[in-house]
Amino acid sequence: MSDEMKSSYYIMLPQDPRDTARFLNTYVSEYFLPQTYMATEKESNLANILPFSQSSKCVENEMEDLIWNSKRKWSKQDVLHILAWKIDGIDHLASKEQIILKETWSDKNNCMKGVHRGIEINNIELLTSFVADHVSKWREIYSHKWNAENALTVLKELDAYIKKNGISRMGPVHLITLLSFVSQGELPIYDKQAMKALIAYENGYAPGKVIYFSDLPNVSEKSFWSKYQDYINKLETNFGSDYKTNRKIDQALWVYGHLFVRAKSKKECSEYA
Repeated sequence: MSDEMKSSYYIMLPQDPRDTARFLNTYVSEYFLPQTYMATEKESNLANILPFSQSSKCVENEMEDLIWNSKRKWSKQDVLHILAWKIDGIDHLASKEQIILKETWSDKNNCMKGVHRGIEINNIELLTSFVADHVSKWREIYSHKWNAENALTVLKELDAYIKKNGISRMGPVHLITLLSFVSQGELPIYDKQAMKALIAYENGYAPGKVIYFSDLPNVSEKSFWSKYQDYINKLETNFGSDYKTNRKIDQALWVYGHLFVRAKSKKECSEYA
């Protein structure tokens, strides 16, 4: 991003980052592509203008329906689309009326595949089938109370299935994403950009601040839930329980987080979580 573009983008920072309404209004608009657009050369090079790729309204509407439409029966394709949405496998410029995956992904039953950081995800079709077959059961059993015990039961069930069937490239962040959709937003999606944003937001840091926080451990490790709970606590401290029903919070935090730098170690900065 050029210094000129960076300077004009940073002007959008609210004078008081704790002004929630202004914060959401400022950054949610940057989450989406223009509502009417053509895949022009300028827009195709959007990544050179903004520090992230913007999202299609069509895609976001589909994700919201998967989260909150309790009458919808998930298909294998739905699960793959959730994973593709999280792992940058969707062509948002092409997804005007329906989800279009990138060339390295496929949502065909006889050729279902996905890629994470340039490496193919082994046996992804097994995971999509497993989740699609179990989502109704999980919701029926646990919808009355998504506490730590119940959430960990589902996460560990997913983790055990992944390990048993040699499904690669699926870590705690991806499992939490699936859990968030299954829980219909009761448990939040975890994102590194959002974590950066929450630390910056609650401390009033200006863009460009270097922030350190450790990665989430595997869901089977004892420290996992406390780390995830810390993220939930930051959401609740700054936004109350609205994060469960208001997608704008996640969208704004994801955009805002891109304005900060994540340190590789504690030595690189004085503030960390």
